Amino acid sequence: MSDAPAYLGMLAAPFQVLAEETRQLAFPLEEYVSRIRRVRELMAEARIDLLYVTTPEHVCYLHGFFASWYKANGPMRYPQVYGTAIHVDSDDFIHFDSPNELPLLT
Repeated sequence: MSDAPAYLGMLAAPFQVLAEETRQLAFPLEEYVSRIRRVRELMAEARIDLLYVTTPEHVCYLHGFFASWYKANGPMRYPQVYGTAIHVDSDDFIHFDSPNELPLLT
């Protein structure tokens, strides 16, 4: 018997990574790795060192992340805090987002 709660949403406790079977990607991980490598090749050709991607559809295309809510068409008092930074010399990327999206970010 597991001590895990039946509801895996935001809990009033330290965050725990969801079980592997609850993760969802539209494509295999290798596809996302290939996409980022292709973007980095294009960046090198265009002599771009750092690309900061902020549109939801492009963030999702690059690494599969989709948020529970997007700022687009939201009130101005809600700042846009999400984006993905890609450096031309690294396979790793950094995604910035609101702490509220932590369950999805894992």
